[in-house]
Amino acid sequence: SGYTDARHPGAVVYGKTVQGDSTRRDFTCNALYLDPREDVFEDPQGGLPDLQARRLRCVGDPSERFREDGLRLLRLARFAAALDLEPDPGTMEAARHSAEALRGVSPERVREELTTVFAKPGGPRALAILIELDLLERAADGRVERTAAVEAHGLAAYTTSAGWIGYGDEKVAERVRS
Repeated sequence: SGYTDARHPGAVVYGKTVQGDSTRRDFTCNALYLDPREDVFEDPQGGLPDLQARRLRCVGDPSERFREDGLRLLRLARFAAALDLEPDPGTMEAARHSAEALRGVSPERVREELTTVFAKPGGPRALAILIELDLLERAADGRVERTAAVEAHGLAAYTTSAGWIGYGDEKVAERVRS
């Protein structure tokens, strides 16, 4: 796959064709192409039908996509929550078994991605997905603490030693406590 450090490709090589370029994308919704000069739309990975079905799916083998770049695990939660998509079962299963890929992602990059996740309206859902996939503690290097219950909307707040704060409903709070 050309990724030497579980985060960065050895070289960025754009495909000579849209089909070739699309195979290096993470999710099908990120493999949509428009040629504005010719007004031609191309969807070689089936991203548009996935979006219409409200489905988030990896391009190719999801396990390989996550091994290539562990940050894609966090992007899975962000995209699913922000775009109101349901990750397909194969993508979820691969993500569940790919937590080790987060080791190749710098703490600063993890913090940046999680800050983006929690700044979006879908933050609670993204947090729930990360917990469901057992990725939250891995992303936070095992240091997750529930810090306060937020009365409005029944949310619970969490903080980590990495300095970011997340939130979720009481169902999420139970998963973090257990």
